[in-house]
Amino acid sequence: MVALPALLPWQQVPWRKLMQQLEQLPHALLIAGAMGTGKHRFANQLVARLLCGSPSDNMACGVCVDCNALGNGIHPRLASITPESDKSKQLKIEQIRAINPFVQQSSQGKRIVWIDPAEHLNQAAANALLKNLEEPAASVVFVLVCNNPLALLPTIKSRVQWLDIGSASPDERMAYVMQQSHGLSSKDAHVALNLSAQAPLAALELLDSDMFAYRNCMAADWLAMLKDKTQLGAIGRKWHGSLPLEALLQVIQWHLRDILAVHTQQPALQTDIDSFAKLAALLRPGMLLALEAEVYKHVATMGQNIQAELVVNDLAHKMAGIGW
Repeated sequence: MVALPALLPWQQVPWRKLMQQLEQLPHALLIAGAMGTGKHRFANQLVARLLCGSPSDNMACGVCVDCNALGNGIHPRLASITPESDKSKQLKIEQIRAINPFVQQSSQGKRIVWIDPAEHLNQAAANALLKNLEEPAASVVFVLVCNNPLALLPTIKSRVQWLDIGSASPDERMAYVMQQSHGLSSKDAHVALNLSAQAPLAALELLDSDMFAYRNCMAADWLAMLKDKTQLGAIGRKWHGSLPLEALLQVIQWHLRDILAVHTQQPALQTDIDSFAKLAALLRPGMLLALEAEVYKHVATMGQNIQAELVVNDLAHKMAGIGW
């Protein structure tokens, strides 16, 4: 049996409305939302429902030949266009051209073209896709999954129907995160949602990561090395061995944001850390902004051949007020 992640509670009503319109489904659908909001759950359930040979209660059955083929990634009526590698995230014209025989063939049942993330279509690929959207083949449904619809060409957006997949209220987000993480305090749930742009699934992923627990430790270390620079070397080595560089940079960004919030009298995202006021007293806003620029510079080079230990050592010195 193939089991997909269940729809989120706030997606139930939009799902029922969509199922009532299933026979009049447009040929191209846009399923958009920030990362961690559940758009892939909705999109995967929709594809499964469209391909399923024996749907039940408006959901894919999970046990038929079609559902098993989909679960094994070999369904003949599904074509996927995704980035070819982690380094090159663009969706290319060659990938769009490669699906033309699939789009033009005839078959019983719906054929699905899955494009994810749709905003990564380069100009040539988007133009090639446009031809398919302007002259849709019978029984073909294009499912475009997108993190940032503003990055899509207006001509693409004008030829797809944007599906409402529901949005959670603050209370629903909090309740869901608390329900999924047994024993979690409401304070931790609140902070995780703050750091995840209020995206519940992203908040749960963060809570399961080493980053969440390490935030307090880094704030304490930063305060310690500002007061006693002889600890700088040991703290730098500790940071390098504690988190991958990308995660470490993210934690530093969060802390910089909240220390600047103290200076500007804005609310902090990390309400569970008490040392930001002490750090703000030792760090001028200009220095914090310069540090922020340094971190962004290193974030921009992620994926290149960089030496993480040197980056961490350099940042630790600058965070301690040395090397400017």
